[in-house]
Order: sequence, then C-alpha cells, then structure tokens
Amino acid sequence: TTRDGLLGNQFNYKSALKGADGKFYFGGIDGLIAFNPNISEQTSSCLSVYFSKFRIYNQEITVHTPGSPLTKRIEHTNKIVLNHDQNNISFEVALLNYSTSNADRYEYKLEPIDNEWIKADHDRSISYAKLPTGSYTLYVRAADNAKQHAPVAMRALHIIILPPWWASVWAFL
Repeated sequence: TTRDGLLGNQFNYKSALKGADGKFYFGGIDGLIAFNPNISEQTSSCLSVYFSKFRIYNQEITVHTPGSPLTKRIEHTNKIVLNHDQNNISFEVALLNYSTSNADRYEYKLEPIDNEWIKADHDRSISYAKLPTGSYTLYVRAADNAKQHAPVAMRALHIIILPPWWASVWAFL
C-alpha cells in the first residue's frame, strides 16, 4: 500500500510484466512500479526516536522563540526547565525507520504521572495539560511492527516545572 512506499493503491488491469532482467513491472494510476524480487530489502534494524516539535499552549517553541526554555534544538535536548505557567506542553515524535514508517508503533509514559505505557495514535503527538510543579521524565519507546523480535528504541526527556515565586523555598524562608 502507500504506507509501504508505493505510489498508489490502485493498479491497472493486466498491467503487469516480468522483464528479461528479472524485474517485475506494475502499472498503476499513479505511475509505474518496478522491483527485483530476487534482491532482499537492505534496511537498518536500528529504529530511532526523536522529539521533532515542542509546544507550550499549542505554540511551537524553538531555540529562537523569545523566552524559550530551549538552549538547543528539541531533537538534541535531554532536559527542559519550565516556569509554573508553562505547564501545558505537547511534543511531536518522529520515528526514523527507513523500511515502512507506518508499520512502526510507539508508546509513551510520563513518570511519575503515568503508571502504564500509553499506546499512541498515528498523529505522533503527546500532550499533557496543567502539570503540577515537579520533576518528570517523559519516555517514548518504539518498535517495528514488521519485525517480530526487532530491538526497541527508547528516548527520554527530563522535564522540570519550577514552582511560582510565592511557593519557592526562598519565599517560605
């Protein structure tokens, strides 16, 4: 299907051919597909997980956003420190797998909030609203559905939400 990298899902009737070179050719509405069935797919077994976007209150935050908590791009960030009024956050996750990207599945968990892994939808978005002040770790793990015993990739992001000034240690002192 198109999820596996084909141009389209609809092919023309009687539009298949086996060439002298051993390749199979299939004609479809969206173009011509050719492949050699004797060559196995050379894919990396390594699946990588990245945070591709970071949002606070549905506004995308980058390193260049005024007042940004990011000191480097979200893809390379391992820790985020947020103010108490930046507690509605969301992330987009990118799963890099060069075989069939839609065959991948991922789950996430925010410790200590979530007790179990949450299976994610295909939109690859993770959101949390009104997080109380504290320290959290967001874990995202992914696996390739096409491979039964493929290794699982994992990514962790440490998130700290600071208390407001009136609830800080200095205010209590």
